[in-house]
Amino acid sequence: GAQQQAQQPRKRIERVAQTWSAEDPSQLSVTEKEFVSVWVGTDTDNGWIHAEGHEDPARVGWLPVCVLKTLPDGHRWMRAEQ
Repeated sequence: GAQQQAQQPRKRIERVAQTWSAEDPSQLSVTEKEFVSVWVGTDTDNGWIHAEGHEDPARVGWLPVCVLKTLPDGHRWMRAEQ
């Protein structure tokens, strides 16, 4: 039969509201106003979410949801098509 494809994480673009420095290697340092791609559904009960750099997907790790700029329900950042 067909091999089950590893499911790619669904990602959502978020904007960082405040600079935050990682405290250990599993975390992602971010800078105010940068964009990150968060992995939908990875947010934890204690307020963390898994994300990667929008420009540089090799930068990956956990960051506190509170450092992201939350948009009103129904709004989202869109990737500009070139």
